[in-house]
Amino acid sequence: FLTFNVEGSTVTLSGDARTPVVKNNAEKAVKGIPGVEKVVNKINVLPVNTADNAIRIAVYNAVYGNPALQRYAFQALPSIHIIVGMGNVRLEGAVANKADADQALIRAKAVPGTFQVTSNLKTDLQLAAEEERREADRIKAVVLLATGWSAEAVAEVLQVDPNTARNHFRRYQQGGIDALVRVAYRGSDCQ
Repeated sequence: FLTFNVEGSTVTLSGDARTPVVKNNAEKAVKGIPGVEKVVNKINVLPVNTADNAIRIAVYNAVYGNPALQRYAFQALPSIHIIVGMGNVRLEGAVANKADADQALIRAKAVPGTFQVTSNLKTDLQLAAEEERREADRIKAVVLLATGWSAEAVAEVLQVDPNTARNHFRRYQQGGIDALVRVAYRGSDCQ
């Protein structure tokens, strides 16, 4: 399960990978994106452990074997990600509601051989609220810059990189408010 954060022209990669190849390929792919000047690779490579592989399969079967959760398995990329490291299980991703998140956690905790099971699953409502907060921050950045604040001051208040604040303003100038509320990041094509 990999995540990224963009601050100006710097992309920070984080999360967990099962092999060093995935870690290196992710960094190479991001370096190839126009406008990216620096990549900070904080991806953790999970230790090779046959017990972890058995736990991963058992948790997968327990979670996706539940009829209420099967719909998440039939997506091109299942939305419940199962990360296992040294017997510790972490659920990441998104589900429709809290009941589904709770059910996935209960099912994962029932798998024998796990030491600790945690859930970072987010509901669609939580994800929507986070996106609304990001949209509001982009608008705040534009308003503050337009009223004479420096990019550095805006960055400090909003806890972003100064280049990110400048990029929000530039997007606003080019596309108006719609450019701020509909931000879609597109990665490079896979080779």
